[in-house]
Amino acid sequence: MVEPIVAELTNSEQIATLAAELSAWEPRLELLYGNDESLIYEPDGTFYGICLSEQSALTVRHKIREISRGDAFVVPIAVSIDVDPPIRYLAIRHDGTIPNHFRERFIQTWGLDTRLASAAETNGGAINVLPDEPLRYRFRYQVLELDQGSFEFQAGFGLHLVIAFDEAVSLAQSETRTALGADHLVLIRPHTRYSVSGKGRAGVLVLETEVEYETRRFNVLAGRDDRVSPEFLPGAPPQPEN
Repeated sequence: MVEPIVAELTNSEQIATLAAELSAWEPRLELLYGNDESLIYEPDGTFYGICLSEQSALTVRHKIREISRGDAFVVPIAVSIDVDPPIRYLAIRHDGTIPNHFRERFIQTWGLDTRLASAAETNGGAINVLPDEPLRYRFRYQVLELDQGSFEFQAGFGLHLVIAFDEAVSLAQSETRTALGADHLVLIRPHTRYSVSGKGRAGVLVLETEVEYETRRFNVLAGRDDRVSPEFLPGAPPQPEN
């Protein structure tokens, strides 16, 4: 059994070790941690952030988006976001294909994409904050309501990242059980079966290689007309804001 890598977000050496493992597995993904940040600006790729602060506000072009702990936000490349109060976040930078909905019209109107856990679809205690939509998001992200029971996972060919939002979170792999505190991050390697239980909330990010991701994107795009924005296609229904 390969042991998971556990890191405290406030421990820079542990986070650097975990981040190096992730980038060695897939070079187009980079793990980032921000503490007390009042500006978010990523010049080299799409920024997928998870809010670790209790509450904050993201502002772009005078539009304010309120987010709280566990929510996700996706920032287009080279778009500057003001943050107040300053935010703590866990993020993954992706320097590959940008989300399909990040067209000029969307960016000029909204500036960024926010996904609130409170407004996301829930399935048996698992909140699909970033759903499995390869044209919109590079990876899947769920928030687990641990008071509703234990959650079983199989990593398959990809990596999983588990983040504890509260104390008393427990991760079990084979016969080994790891106790996690708030703001602990765990990297689960491929072909690993594990479970998450305890109290409060935890987050799970499901990552795949770039080849797998681009293959899924291609399969979804097959037969679609993506030459123009979807809202302008004949007979298209009104599009959601995000």
